[in-house]
Amino acid sequence: MDDGPRVAAARDESAMSADPFWDHVRELFHAAAELPPAERASLLNDADARVRAEVESLLDAHDETEPFLDRSVWDYIDRAEGDRLAGAMIGPYRIVRQLGVGGMGTIFLGIRDDEFSQRVAIKLVRGGGSESFVQRFRQERQILAALEHPNIARLIDGGRTPDGLPFLAMEFVDGVPIDEYCRTHALSTAQRLRLFLQLCDAVQYAHGNLVIHRDIKPANVLVTEEGIPKLLDFGIAKLVSSDTRPDTTATRLMTPEYASPEQLLGEHVSTATDVYSLGVLLYELVTGTKPFSANRAPRDEAKPLKGEIGSIVGMAMEVNPSRRYGSVEQLADDVRRHLSGHPIAARRPTFRYRASKFVRRNKVGVAAVAAFVVVIALAFIATLHQKRIAERRFDQVRSLARSVVFEIHDAIATLPGSTPARELLVRRALGYLDNLAADSEHNPPLQMELGRAYVKIGDVQGLPYTPNLGDTRGALTSYHKALEIAQSVYADGPENRDALLLLADANDRIGFVEQRTLRWLDALRAHESARVLRERISPRTPKDELALARTWVAIGDDVYVGSKQIPAAMRRVTPRQAYEAALHTLERVPRSGPHRSELLMETGRAHQHLGGMFTGGEYHDMAAALAHHDAATRALEERANLDPADAVARRNFADQLVMRATAQNAIKDGAGALEGTARALAVMKELAVADPKNVEAQHDLAFVYEQMGFAHMNLKRWDDAERATREAIAIRERLVAADSGNREDIRGLAVLYGVLASISQDCGDGGAYARYREKSDALLAAAQH
Repeated sequence: MDDGPRVAAARDESAMSADPFWDHVRELFHAAAELPPAERASLLNDADARVRAEVESLLDAHDETEPFLDRSVWDYIDRAEGDRLAGAMIGPYRIVRQLGVGGMGTIFLGIRDDEFSQRVAIKLVRGGGSESFVQRFRQERQILAALEHPNIARLIDGGRTPDGLPFLAMEFVDGVPIDEYCRTHALSTAQRLRLFLQLCDAVQYAHGNLVIHRDIKPANVLVTEEGIPKLLDFGIAKLVSSDTRPDTTATRLMTPEYASPEQLLGEHVSTATDVYSLGVLLYELVTGTKPFSANRAPRDEAKPLKGEIGSIVGMAMEVNPSRRYGSVEQLADDVRRHLSGHPIAARRPTFRYRASKFVRRNKVGVAAVAAFVVVIALAFIATLHQKRIAERRFDQVRSLARSVVFEIHDAIATLPGSTPARELLVRRALGYLDNLAADSEHNPPLQMELGRAYVKIGDVQGLPYTPNLGDTRGALTSYHKALEIAQSVYADGPENRDALLLLADANDRIGFVEQRTLRWLDALRAHESARVLRERISPRTPKDELALARTWVAIGDDVYVGSKQIPAAMRRVTPRQAYEAALHTLERVPRSGPHRSELLMETGRAHQHLGGMFTGGEYHDMAAALAHHDAATRALEERANLDPADAVARRNFADQLVMRATAQNAIKDGAGALEGTARALAVMKELAVADPKNVEAQHDLAFVYEQMGFAHMNLKRWDDAERATREAIAIRERLVAADSGNREDIRGLAVLYGVLASISQDCGDGGAYARYREKSDALLAAAQH
């Protein structure tokens, strides 16, 4: 919608002469309206049947309305006297004042005076009610009716005035154009980019619903005082279809300063057209000036854009549509990557560029690695040249390696994108420790350092639900090495508390990986061993209690999820008893102090798993399930707020939002499930982009899309359900291809293909149902062997 001087490009009024059909309708309508109803039939007898039907419809509406205006609404609009319509009734709305004039419509502020009492923006068609303009007006109504997005002004009502003029009643947006908002609020560049990302989300949503806007410009993006942008005016929008004919009306009504080259040439438009206009708008938001004038000449005051923003704008504004971003989502992803300090797609991926971005994001980690390499090199040279102090140098190398594994590694472990750096640190340090292992046989402290280092490398390789590389086999190998070392040290000294803890940690981690491979009996054996070891520790510190609670939750998972594999003799507790034992254990941990973050995490984990258990069939109690999920959400949200830079805490909170969605889907609350998964998706996407080698982030993304698919099914949005499900399938198929031993993802694929089968069945596609069901059954069989 345009307001004030922000109108569309100047038009040739001669090209807007009324359509002959509507000329005839209007002429007959005005003539018949002057006559008493009994005398109208003779006037209309000779008219074409289609013309007569339209005129009779208008006369019926005219007769039912109290007289108010001395002339037709058509006349007021066409003669640019819209301000004289103040007080007139348009449907149930009373016109307050004119807001603006656009290319094909005049906009008024209207108010509904009945019990609903709401303000709306009323749009009345211009151009004398010509059939082409009325048809485009109808299409705008069709498009708006299909769009429901927080950043798109929604359609409220529509109809015709008594004399036949079509109108739309839309959400009234009390805001200012986006460029004016940025200027008057003195937004920083980063703030402007985040505002722009909300607009991109709206345009991508429209594209997902097969709608191309074709007139994106500041005047059509109003920002409310709360900082929420709203995309307006779909008057020349186009539904994506096989119709590729040039649209001459839209060509006249577009705004040249923001139009793409293919629009100006009257060629076929696509979603790339909106990408171009967004690029122009982004340029204006960042620089404060337009790149082109109305005649497309470069402006003298236009500022050259350099750096990454210049590359992003340049790619969006490529003359050739095929060289632009492939979608608005890709453009938005580059803006997000720029904001987070990651390499962007619009820049050539040179080693120097990517390395510089990595160093800027991880200054401490890179400095630590550099210092580590330098010191190790110096230590090695000193060892060669100073044999008399070899033993002292041995201790220095050992101390440095220990510092890298247990101090520097832990310091960067929660940073986004740290998985490759963690792997490098631990592998390098482990290499030096392995070289020292020959002298460790009678050196328990060194053996313990080696064992704990193997646990660290196993975590990076494949510890579930933490950032990892997805190497389950490698993780099991590393954990078993740690287990052997701990058993050796413990056999020589049963009083060694550290060896007891390492034994418990190694067993727990072996159990976690066995869960992912669906070997539930092996997982339970490992976790029961860890529980016995942890309960043997006396006295237990708060950290020991936290670890014991984590073990109890794992035991609950083993006997609940893996119940079919667990013999009755092995089930010493029920799932509920195990989860509640975890909560009782956590009661012994102080509520405040240095362990607050871990306490919140384990509390959230226990409630989360209880919520999942009560959602299932055997223990089904949805009130209890939602109560536990609410408790988990509160705990994990508080933990995430303690340190906003903690990527693991943010991931766990987002994962809980999806877990709560599983319960909401179980009670058919699709809208509630979508609300939670939408929040989670934004976090999970950001973490996945920031750490592309983190396979766990891909698991998380697949889980989000899976639950979004179920939510759409509950709302009977079959197309959206299929899209979300296929996103989850694509991710899980990549994960299975990279790690065929991960049977959890094979089972997940079986479930997802079963979902596609259900969707096909609900849509009446029997052939697709049979194919997907067969695929699902085959994958399920593979996961069980």
